[in-house]
Amino acid sequence: MLPDQCVTVPRFATTHHQDSFDPNPDRESTFKMAGSVILKETFGSEIKQDLRRRGHTIQTAKSYIGRR
Repeated sequence: MLPDQCVTVPRFATTHHQDSFDPNPDRESTFKMAGSVILKETFGSEIKQDLRRRGHTIQTAKSYIGRR
């Protein structure tokens, strides 16, 4: 992949992870936003529909993903 392709390719992030700051020994209960995916708005509707069909919660980002 060329550098110009790297910065323009659609990006995604997941928020399906354990809260590492939560000391609860029941680790399953520390999952935050399980099954949630953040997609750049440039992803096609077929991909979004397929992820929803598989049980994911979709959030769409208009700007950069990973920069807050």
